[in-house]
This record gives sequence, C-alpha cells and structure tokens, in this order.
Amino acid sequence: MASTGDPPCVICGIRLYPQTFRHGVGPHHWEPDRWKQQVIALSGPTWSRFDKGPRTLILSDKDVTRCFTRTSFGSKEMHLEPSDERVTLQEPVHLTWDQICSVHERYKKRTYLGIHSACEGIANKVMRTPRPGKAGIRSLGDLWMTLERRSQKSNWEHNPKSWTTTISREQCIYERTPRLSAEQWWNSDPLHIPNLTASFLSNLQPYKPTSLSHQLRYFEKLPPNIKQHIMFLVFQQELPFRCTYVMPQHYWKEVFFRIPFSWDLDRDLIDKTSSFDMDWEKLTRQIMCPAETTLERRWGEGEAKPWNYQDCGLTVPPGLTNRRRIWQIVEEMYPDDIEMKHWEE
Repeated sequence: MASTGDPPCVICGIRLYPQTFRHGVGPHHWEPDRWKQQVIALSGPTWSRFDKGPRTLILSDKDVTRCFTRTSFGSKEMHLEPSDERVTLQEPVHLTWDQICSVHERYKKRTYLGIHSACEGIANKVMRTPRPGKAGIRSLGDLWMTLERRSQKSNWEHNPKSWTTTISREQCIYERTPRLSAEQWWNSDPLHIPNLTASFLSNLQPYKPTSLSHQLRYFEKLPPNIKQHIMFLVFQQELPFRCTYVMPQHYWKEVFFRIPFSWDLDRDLIDKTSSFDMDWEKLTRQIMCPAETTLERRWGEGEAKPWNYQDCGLTVPPGLTNRRRIWQIVEEMYPDDIEMKHWEE
C-alpha cells in the first residue's frame, strides 16, 4: 500500500505521513487523515539473514522500547520525541560489548520499526481480547518478533528500495490500478469512526421467523451457564455468514455487543432506538465477515478487487472496513510466521 520510497507502517502497510499543522487547528482536533501522521517508533533486537537467527521466539517486553516520532517525506529517517534524536528505520545498530553482555549475548544489534499509533492501539486491543486459539500474539515481545521477522530483507536483491521480506501474493493488495484508486477506505481512520452506531442501526432489519423457529424453545430451556458459554463460543472461531436462527434474537443482541472490534458502540442509543424483534443475528454475522485477500477476489484477468463491507450487504463508514482489516492482520500474526531462514542455519 505504501511506496517503497516512503516509510510504511509495518502493521497495516499504509505510509507513515509527516505531521502537518494547519492554522487554527489544535493538537487535539480530530481530522480524518491525522491518524496517518501519529507515528510510533518501536526499537528491539534484530537478526539479519546473514547472521544466526534468534535462539528463541520468546522475547521479553523489556527488550522492546517505544516512543513517538516524526517522519519526513521520501526518507527513512525519524526524529524521536521528545529527545529529537534522529534514527533510520530498519537499519541495524550494532551494540557495544557492554550492551551485548547486559542482554546475555542474546542479540548484538537493534533496529527501529515504524507503526501508526492507531495500529498499535488496535494491536493492544487484539492482545487483550480473550479469544483462545485466535490471536497468536499476546505481548509487545510477540508483536516485535513478528514484525521484525517480516521486515527482514529477503534474498531477492533486485530492488534495493524494497524493505520487507518476500510476502506471498495471497496477502497483498495492489494499489496502482484504476479501479482500486477510487476506493480509499484504507486511508480512513480506523480508531475514530464517526456515526458508527447510527450506521449499524441503519443496517438492522426486522426479524422474520423461519421454519426453524420452533427450535428456539429448546435453547430457552438450557441452564443460564450453558447459554452464556454458547454465546462466549460464538467468537472463538470464524463465524459463518449464513444465519441458523436457532438462538433467540435477544441473545444475539447480547452477542452483538461483544463483537471484539466494536468497542466504541453507543449501547444506550441502541437500546433506545431498537428492539429484540430485529435481526441481530444477521447483523452480527455481517459485521464479523472476515476480510478477504486479493487472490480470493477477481474482476477479470489479472485484476484484484479490494474487500469491502458492501460485499456483505452492509453500508458502514470506511473506517470500519479499515479497522476490520487491521484487526484481522494482527489477529492472524504469530512470531516468525514467515519462517525466516538464515544463512548460518
């Protein structure tokens, strides 16, 4: 998503933009593009493909530091705040012998990676979400070991500006096509989404009883603890798109409020303006639709169509589409998921 000449966020792939200050706009004033200018520099150990790899993929959070930083157009240099120290992204920094001894010779070099503050916020929420078997990262150390491995140079040296390792085409979204250029949801703020609750309510439809409705009484007869456990299990695996209508809608409404990436819903507004007689199951399943990769979506020969919530029958703010994509990216991470190979192995 980002030009190879500009620093990308190593989580979402969108460029890390320099800060711009407009006349009359304070530092706390929200603007749609402000999120791309709020950048975090992560620093931690690094192992190039020419060195021995890490002894273990378990890294303490203490080995990773973070600070706010400023970027500039067309440059990998960053200015750390508040020290104003200048560092270069994804360039190894050799430690002194005393520093190597202090970390028990576990690593000899460190590097810096840039991420959006918004992407860090989403990553933190993913790591705190209790979804056994889903999120492969549970700490800052896990996140670093994933991003550092992904950002290593591969053995393909034909493009000296390419910063990241070879990634399978299934994970890519191609930017420079006429049809993709018209869809800019990936530039939308994934944290602060205006009118999110109202957009969900506008997509809510009346519930229409089906031939399976008689099964609802069986669910109602279950003990309360079993019902709660069933609702807990809904998000422990990928939720199919097709509705079953075997659980009453008022339980689905409760499940709806538990959607892990919809933390900023206005529950009071929803309770005031909706009822249990609406199709909460369908809305929940639509929102939980996973983002699809480009090779799963084709118009025609060689063209890739970006995934969008409209494909699931929803009309929602573009920021939610971006949030869903970033959430899924982080949720599918795990340390060294690219299985980096080193020359000395």
